[in-house]
Amino acid sequence: MAGGSAGGAALGDIVAVAQSNADFSILVQAVTRANLAGALQAATPRKTVFAPTNAAFTALFTQLGVAGVNDLSVDQLTVILKYHVLPAEVNAVAATAAAMANTKVDSLGGKIQLSLQGTTIRLDSRASVVTPNVAASNGIIHAIDQVILPSLLDVATTDERFSSLAAAVVASNQPALVAQLDDNAQTPKLTVFAPTNGAFDGLVGALRGADDGGTTGINALTSFSETQLRPVLAYHVIPSEVPASGVPATGTVATLGGRVAVTRTGSTVTVDGVQVVIADIRTANGIIHAIGSVLLPSIADIATAPASAANFSSLAAAIGVADTLGDGGTNAAGIAAALDTTRADGGGYTVFAPTNAAFAATVSALRGADDGGTTGITGLGSFRPAQVAPILRYHVVPAQVLASQVPTTATAVGTLGGTVQALRTGANVTIDGKAVAAANVFASNGVIHVLGDVLLPSIADVVTTEPNLSTLASLVGGAPTVATALDGTTNFTLFAPNNAALVGVTPPTGQALTDLLLYHAGTSVGSTVTSPIYANTVLGLSTQVGLSTALPNRTLAVGPVAETVRVAPIPSGMTPAALTNTSIQVVNPNLFTSNGVIHMINGVLVP
Repeated sequence: MAGGSAGGAALGDIVAVAQSNADFSILVQAVTRANLAGALQAATPRKTVFAPTNAAFTALFTQLGVAGVNDLSVDQLTVILKYHVLPAEVNAVAATAAAMANTKVDSLGGKIQLSLQGTTIRLDSRASVVTPNVAASNGIIHAIDQVILPSLLDVATTDERFSSLAAAVVASNQPALVAQLDDNAQTPKLTVFAPTNGAFDGLVGALRGADDGGTTGINALTSFSETQLRPVLAYHVIPSEVPASGVPATGTVATLGGRVAVTRTGSTVTVDGVQVVIADIRTANGIIHAIGSVLLPSIADIATAPASAANFSSLAAAIGVADTLGDGGTNAAGIAAALDTTRADGGGYTVFAPTNAAFAATVSALRGADDGGTTGITGLGSFRPAQVAPILRYHVVPAQVLASQVPTTATAVGTLGGTVQALRTGANVTIDGKAVAAANVFASNGVIHVLGDVLLPSIADVVTTEPNLSTLASLVGGAPTVATALDGTTNFTLFAPNNAALVGVTPPTGQALTDLLLYHAGTSVGSTVTSPIYANTVLGLSTQVGLSTALPNRTLAVGPVAETVRVAPIPSGMTPAALTNTSIQVVNPNLFTSNGVIHMINGVLVP
């Protein structure tokens, strides 16, 4: 019927031709319900419609678990139908040529992959053209035997309500994600919580603030960097197909970028408190739920999510180790839970997040030439929880500090694990002299600044923030010269009495307190072995040795006893008896710092 009709009767438009063919009755119902009849009746532009037969629609209804057209919403139908319409007339000859070239053709709802199976034109390797070239006054119809569905990416890039989302996906520069969203054969299928344009406008507006982005650096969608966009986009993608009816009444669901809180009341679904405004947009490789706000992952989500593994899998592993320590709160165990919420006072956090390469460099430095024989560190898995926790705390500021808010003169900034020195020079930020590689990764409860180095706290930092050394911290606070020394560049091996060791002890004051504390800070063994002196070094000794201390002319006896490190005072001018099981024991060895090592002990060394 191409180009005319029998007996010279005038051709009807695409809708009229479909109405005259009983095998397109369901198609006509769908077009009418989706309010697309007018568009398909328009004279221009000329169109090509790949028209599913009734049997094709019946198969789709079975696939979707619905009874018929009226069980699908206008939004669901519109997405499906637009995918079948080309904004140009393409007859069977032209379609065959495109298929021979394995070409994708642009429809109103995405890109359809054409191919040939023998002489039959195939669409997305799913449908076949069964009746080509059915002519209409404003285009052409090709009947097909299956309904074809657009990909998730097709919908994002052709539905004007999601143009900002499409722009964000492109700007994030993630070819693998784009390919996944565009793969009609993607398994498992995905679920995307798709923010509308208004949602992105709301996010930009909130970050733009009253100073047109002067603080945040964001005044338009194009202001976001790849590093800022990637965790946000990942947080909106569930790696499985979850229709609205499959959302639990209350609970959490894992996404590629963290865990979202979901609720379902009747047909109303919310995610992180944001309501789904259009549910169950079906695609070939998953489901879209449209939402009116952009969801921001928490700091913990960003650090530990699968999508962040390329940058932060080592950080995630370190957090997991610290969370086994067992003394609660943000100080140790529970740091992941803490960084998944806002602070008790409603404020946010700032996390200086070391990359995988940063952790690898730290491990390499501690492994040394003897493959960890000295430090006990051969890999990230070698760290004990007590060693990891103070390092992680040192990377967390209990306040939100954006890059623009870092002072232009070196300034002390308090963290959960001590005090870092922050400095901004132009747009460049350094923390303890280490450059921030990517700033202002926005989270729901604060901000992340990406670091290419792991920051190590000083001995003073650990003493003043480690829960098990809080009593010692109060003593150091009363001896300013000791506090300054333990925060400096001189390396010490500090034998640090834990809280239990100081129970019932009445500390001296003044110079006597200073002397007592200095006596716990070892400096060298003889003239060749200098601090830091690690536990493995001591355990490798055949006998005890004298360890010089920061208290002039005073030494400690240090050595191995029953596979533990023991330490005891050496009275002035005397040779001590051999160390025994009753000597003071190192109960928590090798806490690594920037200026030495801390060994927690269960007693007090009195000079």
